[in-house]
Amino acid sequence: LPLSLALMALLRPAASLLNRLILTTSYFAGAMWPILPGSSIFYGNDFEPLHTVRNWIAVSILLALPWALLTGCTLKRLAWSVPLCLIVESVPPFAVIGLANPLVSAGALFPHAGWFGLILTLLLATFVAIRPLPAVAAVAALSIIAPFIPQPNPVPGWQGIDTNYGGAGVDSPDAIKIYSVAENIQQTALDSNAQVIVFPESVVYRWTPTTDLFWKRTLDTLKAQGKIIVVGAMTELPGDRYYLNVAVVRGATHGVIAQRIPVPIAMWKPFTHDGSGTLLNIFGRTTASIHGQRAAIVICYEQLLVWPMIRSFMDRPTVLIGMANDFWARDTNFDRIQAATLQSWSRLFNTPVVSAVNR
Repeated sequence: LPLSLALMALLRPAASLLNRLILTTSYFAGAMWPILPGSSIFYGNDFEPLHTVRNWIAVSILLALPWALLTGCTLKRLAWSVPLCLIVESVPPFAVIGLANPLVSAGALFPHAGWFGLILTLLLATFVAIRPLPAVAAVAALSIIAPFIPQPNPVPGWQGIDTNYGGAGVDSPDAIKIYSVAENIQQTALDSNAQVIVFPESVVYRWTPTTDLFWKRTLDTLKAQGKIIVVGAMTELPGDRYYLNVAVVRGATHGVIAQRIPVPIAMWKPFTHDGSGTLLNIFGRTTASIHGQRAAIVICYEQLLVWPMIRSFMDRPTVLIGMANDFWARDTNFDRIQAATLQSWSRLFNTPVVSAVNR
């Protein structure tokens, strides 16, 4: 993650606006390349290569524009434009597509530093742009020292379950597979010795009142044992085809936390009017009280963005729950990037993380 700061060192030599646009577009396009092979798996028979490439290029250019327009080759301009660009792409509206933001490296450089660590990362990024050689040396030194700082202590009695269900919970209305996955989740929760068991994003196809009835015996047993499950699912909204991507909390505690920023185009469809897709709620609820802990829940795409993470930590969580369904990215390094980013935020705020990933 700290290598992302190298982008700043190249801004000054890229003296013209066109050069900066090409440089920063290349950076974002390179960071988002897993979208290309992943989309063919995610969309299946509906995959349109030209549509995917067009969106990939468009998002890369949109993210590059602030850097191309605001930065320049003078030290004075870089001193204010670099931190401004980082902030602009961390907050709405850019926050919705703000991937590959170098600010996510804060926890890898300044563990346990919290909000001060974010400020230091802004200053360090500016330093890299203005004085590349000593700044890069400082980044290298911090990258070597930081791993020796202890990880946050895990929360006793909490367990994240990684699964290999493939696309079972995403647009796969195969009744036999849905039933098999549901049975496996329930049995795993019953067999676990943990008090809180976290399952990945959208491994349950749809959670409805009927689902509660189907799971009733298991949920009653979990409640009697004082156990709680957190499981990813879709919930339909009445009256149209919209749905929510949620974390369902059941057992000794009952609740639902919705994803705040779904994947644009693939899940949140801002330019369509057919009543399909899920909803954007960038100021939505961030935490839930689970087994005596204040849990911040970030679902898949949110883990790669700055805004959902800083909003979550504004509510001072005591544990961070990361849920993801990465079946579509199995031939890429996407899941490793996601895990590194989640760990970086965990280390920055010294908050233990419980993650669950479906592949």
